[in-house]
Amino acid sequence: MARQFGRFFSDIWRSATDLRFYQEVAQRPFSVAFRHILKVAGIFGTISAIVMLSLLIFLNGVYHWCAGNLPTIAIKNGVAHAEVLQPYRVEGTAGGKERFTVAIDTTGKMGRPDTNYRIGVLVKRTGLVFAMGDNIMEWSFTGLQDLTIDKNYFERSIIRYRSMSLYVAGLYAAVLLLLIVQSSAAAVLGKGFGTLCGRSLSFIAILKMSSYAIALSVCALFFVVLAGVRLQPFSILAIYILTHLAFLFGAVFVTGRHSSDENDVD
Repeated sequence: MARQFGRFFSDIWRSATDLRFYQEVAQRPFSVAFRHILKVAGIFGTISAIVMLSLLIFLNGVYHWCAGNLPTIAIKNGVAHAEVLQPYRVEGTAGGKERFTVAIDTTGKMGRPDTNYRIGVLVKRTGLVFAMGDNIMEWSFTGLQDLTIDKNYFERSIIRYRSMSLYVAGLYAAVLLLLIVQSSAAAVLGKGFGTLCGRSLSFIAILKMSSYAIALSVCALFFVVLAGVRLQPFSILAIYILTHLAFLFGAVFVTGRHSSDENDVD
């Protein structure tokens, strides 16, 4: 097992540093390429599952806290009402460390959450404001005709562990399907690129190369996220897709040329 994963990471390194490696990939059995994409999906799915579980557990903590600390809020025809003295403020602790505040003010006295806290929530008459540092997001209650947010509401929102297991299983399946579809679509584009450049490679050969190049797009995605680079979701998606296509097109160009050269010599 350790040897297989050692080869897996070695292949990722070679696919990123030497485009001639894809000639070897094109000659490998298709089952090898499929196992490679299975491993990529396994790693991608595991990291995504850890992130998702952490988020779900955090949300459960939020729901438990809200159930025990917030008064009943009734929203009718897009307008919030709360039978408490306002502005109503309550303080909590996120993750046992950082303090945050939740305020309810349907009178219009408060325009944003308490600036003494880095994280704050304000329930206004017609919407909700969430602040984290300098980032402020707002949601409107427009469209909510009759909603009561109370202890029972938050307790019903708590995600059970059985549901979490189903979410994780579905996530793995979704990641694998996504990578297969993405790899196939990129191979179609790679085949078209090869035809335009006069590179004679079969679709299956390009599909195998695409299965290796896709690992680099996943690596690029993780690098952007872990580096904390602030980009719009569309920009992150563009980096993800373009990394895949750049390596695949480069591999088609180099491998196709090399194959053509060998045919000329023969």
